Amino acid sequence: MIQPSLSALDGAYIGIGPEVNGLSRDRAAIGGGLLAGFNLNRHMSIGQRTSFFHNTNTVNALELLGFFRYYLPWTLFTGSPFVQAEAGGVMLFEQSEVFPAFSGGLSAGLRFLIPSSSVAWFVEPALRLGTPHIWGVSLTVGLRLRSRTANNEQLIMINEEPGEDSDFDELFTYLAGRLRDSERVRVPVRAVIFRLDHADFTGLSEDIIESNTLALERVARVLEQFGDCSIEVIGFANPTTPEGPLRQAEEPSLLRLSEDRARRVIDELVGLGAERGRLSYYGAGGSSTVVSFGDRDSAWQNRRVEFYLSGNRE
Repeated sequence: MIQPSLSALDGAYIGIGPEVNGLSRDRAAIGGGLLAGFNLNRHMSIGQRTSFFHNTNTVNALELLGFFRYYLPWTLFTGSPFVQAEAGGVMLFEQSEVFPAFSGGLSAGLRFLIPSSSVAWFVEPALRLGTPHIWGVSLTVGLRLRSRTANNEQLIMINEEPGEDSDFDELFTYLAGRLRDSERVRVPVRAVIFRLDHADFTGLSEDIIESNTLALERVARVLEQFGDCSIEVIGFANPTTPEGPLRQAEEPSLLRLSEDRARRVIDELVGLGAERGRLSYYGAGGSSTVVSFGDRDSAWQNRRVEFYLSGNRE
């Protein structure tokens, strides 16, 4: 029996927080709301926000907005800047009267990520302009959901593993032996190489594309052989700045890029016949590099994915 995972929630985020705005005819309104969204890719997400406000006098407002968000590819901030278009409706309650109205506008803010073992906390200060409110200032605190990570796991050490080109019998024997001692083992395959700063294979040579295909076919065969197991795909990105404030500013972008790479590999495996329900993923950003910063000739090795086969025990 396959254990459930959070893979279906990867890319989703939820948050809650206070806001002060002009959603009142005679004074500022205070309140808060619940945010829920999903990342479509590295730069775009969609979602919904429900909020309730009170102007400390006689007016209450219930607001329901859908939004489209675009994360700007800037590294001038320690957070990840975004702009957001939003539209929906608002119900204004004043004493015994109810006034429905269109609500919409533009928002801009910064997302600060605080990684943890299985989820990533985020803090989002934002400003918004639109109708019927004239302005708004909010602070959202929430969680970015993802599949389980290896940050706090005791992974087994791999010694004398089979080569990348070993036959399948040797590979299957090796993995079966490792799974008897551990619930999780890395699948040794060739490196899957991505285009620089992207999660695709556009413009790569035929030799690299063929190597990528062979690696993915190898993983698909492993998943087929171990029918009661699942595979976790971990994406990585190559840092382009040294350790310090610039690296911290770059990390949100690297996290999204590494998630996109892992997600792309999931799609490729499904195209090869793998069951999507047995696949999970997450992005590790620029962490756990295998080549130190400054080694430009080998830096491509940090733009990678790793595969872990998980046994399911009762």
